[in-house]
Amino acid sequence: MTAEAIQLTAKLYEVRTTCRQLLGTRYHEVMSASAEVINVAVERTGADVLTAAIEIAKRCSSPYAQMHILAAAVELVEPSIAPATAVEFITDSPPCQGFAPRMIPARPKQ
Repeated sequence: MTAEAIQLTAKLYEVRTTCRQLLGTRYHEVMSASAEVINVAVERTGADVLTAAIEIAKRCSSPYAQMHILAAAVELVEPSIAPATAVEFITDSPPCQGFAPRMIPARPKQ
């Protein structure tokens, strides 16, 4: 795998993680709907899942729709187990790793 392919793969997984975090319990519902769109394009064009998803995403006017399509493509290629919870989002995000368990201390009373 080339360096470019590795970087693209990492970005696609990052998009999926972001979708999981933003959509929470609606993640699988939204991914199912987006996957249907991709599957129709694959059947009509004969393209592979990622190529079809990229072409669909290029035509989306909404960045959120683009993100949903690309995340659904990752799900089609390698399904995830469960949607992220709010706690996973807070504790697993690089800028916030470990934040939730270490609550911010209260100001001392004066």
